Amino acid sequence: MRGSRSIRLRRSGRKAPKKLAGIERVLSGDTAEAAAFKKLVAEAVAEAVKSVLEPYLPGLAAAAVQPAGMREDGMLEQGKLRYAPGFEEVSVGGTRYDLRERARARLCVRYLVEARAFDASSARSFADEIDPYVRAKGGFGVLRDIRMNDYFNDRTGEMRRLKRDLIASAGRNGRYFLRVD
Repeated sequence: MRGSRSIRLRRSGRKAPKKLAGIERVLSGDTAEAAAFKKLVAEAVAEAVKSVLEPYLPGLAAAAVQPAGMREDGMLEQGKLRYAPGFEEVSVGGTRYDLRERARARLCVRYLVEARAFDASSARSFADEIDPYVRAKGGFGVLRDIRMNDYFNDRTGEMRRLKRDLIASAGRNGRYFLRVD
């Protein structure tokens, strides 16, 4: 009785039969057959998902399900604060701020929104909570004697205005919250 055929070389060192060697070419992914197979699988998965979710679509459309505070322009809203889902753009009282290049300010605002720090009773500690979060998410090294003002420092004064309008101190204890009312 003979063993099963394989694409690998045989023990004798001879190559596998040509019929089996052709399988390796198709599985490599750079052929037209592989691209067609990949497209067929993607269409089948899309149809399966659609068939599973189809009974629920009318109810979702009727309820107009959106995240809490979602506006028609894709911005989320919390009081006077409006922000894009990735916090690249923030609007406070109608003034838009672009935070794409300001990673520390963006992560600081993001943390305070996620922590729901919107009043003095829910304020978060800068040294114990905000700064470690920003350093971990942003990949920044440990900086000594950093303050909240250092996150919102720029030459034009635009970021300082954002900090003044949005971030409030909960006394002299190093705790901050978002002033959204």
